[in-house]
Amino acid sequence: MVRMIKITFFHVEVGRLAENDLLKKTSLANKTELQSM
Repeated sequence: MVRMIKITFFHVEVGRLAENDLLKKTSLANKTELQSM
């Protein structure tokens, strides 16, 4: 039971990190696109 909770918590953390990484990458891409224009 505890192991399951730990695994799901780990997945949530990883998902959150991946989401933040995606947001950063997209915002960076948008900034570079605006600058190149």
